[in-house]
Parts: sequence; C-alpha cells; structure tokens
Amino acid sequence: MIPFLLVVLGLSSLGWSQTEASDSSSRRYLLVPFGAYSEETGAQIGGLGMYFFPTSAADGTGSSLMATAVFTTRGQRVAMVGPTVALDEGRTELVAFFKYSDWPGNYWAGGNAPDDASRSYSMSTWGERGHARFSGAYLHLPDEIKFAMLHDVERNTTAFDRDEAGLPAPDLAVGGWRVGFGPELQWDSRDHKGAPERGVLLSLGTIFFDDLWGSDWNFAKTTLDLRSYFPVTSRSVLALGAMWERVDGDAPFDRMAMPDGSSRMRGIEKGWLRDREQLVLQSELRFPTPWRISGVAFGEIGKVGPDLEDLMGNSFHYAVGGGIRIPVNRERRLNFRLDLAWVGDGIGAAASFGEAF
Repeated sequence: MIPFLLVVLGLSSLGWSQTEASDSSSRRYLLVPFGAYSEETGAQIGGLGMYFFPTSAADGTGSSLMATAVFTTRGQRVAMVGPTVALDEGRTELVAFFKYSDWPGNYWAGGNAPDDASRSYSMSTWGERGHARFSGAYLHLPDEIKFAMLHDVERNTTAFDRDEAGLPAPDLAVGGWRVGFGPELQWDSRDHKGAPERGVLLSLGTIFFDDLWGSDWNFAKTTLDLRSYFPVTSRSVLALGAMWERVDGDAPFDRMAMPDGSSRMRGIEKGWLRDREQLVLQSELRFPTPWRISGVAFGEIGKVGPDLEDLMGNSFHYAVGGGIRIPVNRERRLNFRLDLAWVGDGIGAAASFGEAF
C-alpha cells in the first residue's frame, strides 16, 4: 500500500506543477495522471483533463470542460466527459456528464447487517445526467435560493456471474432504460462552491423515473442534504454534513439507497449496505500543513433501513480516518483527494477530485 501511495503523490504533484505556472493562461488547462485504491475497485489508474474558462464569480463558479478515464485491477473501466456552463456570474448553471462504464461488482443481500456472502455481476452502462440550476434572484428572491431541474438517462445491461460458492442466483430484474426527471430546491450561502470555508448548503430534491418518458423502471429517489462550514482558525475549517435519502417504487438494486464509499462512508464497498432509506452523518476538520498539501481528519456514521421507523432503530456503522488534499488548480480550489478510513473491520480507501462534501 505505502509504495503505491507514493506513486499517487508523485503523479498528482506533476499535474499540480503543470497547472500552477506563472502564466495565467496555463491555469486554464489541467492534465493529471493519477493512481488510487479503494475497496470496490482495487488498484486504479487513470487521468483527468480539464479546461477552465475565465470567471469573475467570487465563489469560484465558472464554466469548464472535463474528461476522465479510469481503469482498475478488477477489470472496471469508466470514461466520462462533459461541460459545466456557468452564466451570469454563476446565477445560471447547466451541467451535463456523459458516461460509459464496464463495472464488475459484488452483490450482497442488502440491509443494515449483511453477511460477507456476495455474488459477482457484470454491469455495462452508458448515459447522461446533470441539471439546470437557476438563482432565485431572477424571481426577486434572495440569491441564496436556487431552483433546479435534475435529469438522469441511462442504458443498463447487467448479468450475474456463475456462483462457485453455491449461493442461489438473486431473483432480480436488472438492466433496461432508467430515465428520470425531477425538481430540486436549494439554500446555498457557501462562500465558495469547490472548497467552502463558511456558509450552509441545504437541498431537497426528488427525481422520478417513469415509463411516461421511456423508463423501464418506475421509482422515485428523494434526497435531503445539509452541509455547514465553520472557520476554526484563519486556515482551518470544520465541515459538518447530514444526508437522508429514500427510494420509493420498483427500483433496480443498484439504484437503492446506499452509501457510495467515496463521498459518504468513505472506504466502504458500495452496495454492502443497501435498502429503501439511508442516513449518513459526517464531520471533517480541514487544516493546512507545512508542505503544499493540506490534511483532513474525519468521522462518519451511516445506516440503512426499509422505512423511517426501522432506519431510526437500526445501529450506525462508522468510518474514521484522515486524508490529504493535493492542489491541482488553486484558482478554483480543486484538489486531488486521498482518504484512508477504519471502516467495518478493516481499512478502506477513497480517492477522487474535489472535497467529499
């Protein structure tokens, strides 16, 4: 593990030096090779390329174009490309990400106390998701109020592999089109979108997947997300988060409520906890170091359940750990994130770009 982490640091530092040159035009380009490790993927290697359009917004909102590709030792492949278009100093934001993936994974029976028995599957998907978000200022409301329309369009093909452990094949319908649209309402007083130091984000949204617009599945996913940020010192920040999610209707197993293991309950394998509802509480202290990188210490607890009553009665699982942040574009406060956590009965890892929450 340790030699591999050193490779991550070396590759990411190279990308940082390429984007932080004195010529301001060079800060518009980002090309970073990276390596990482997580419980779900094993070792992974890939690259991220971004182009940043000039912005005058104080909160870092701006237009950009992103492309990334990731390959893992478990045979998983992901490619994603898409624009973020910010207009009127960020009061209008249009986001669309096109994604293709081949993803061998593990299926557990689900619930809040699953056993270790799992069955492998192969999932291939392609599609596009994003949102159109507008400031309440257009309706003579406070600028902190945001209205959005969410969309999610995906074509999925899933097949369960032959089980050598003798487990029965899960009685599941899988695959097909998942097409969803829905509204979202936000209160956003954060001072910066990428790495806030103060402010609050409160969002409530529901996305409806329905055969009315071509979906093979009929279900709805509702998410309530609260995040608060407090300056502790002139350079340290305490971030607190709470997220509740509920899924109603006939949802495929990979669209049920579950911690993703990357942004929430870092280090857990996605799908190990899975049910109709989930609740995750997060805290993170972000602090500087004497070097170019910064550090974090975090604690998270989470659980799932079939309904609110059972969810409240279930026990929490926890993830406790720390991580580093390597700057790749200081102007937009974009970091490469690498976290290690004690989760369950072992150590898990999560790596990505941008803060966890």
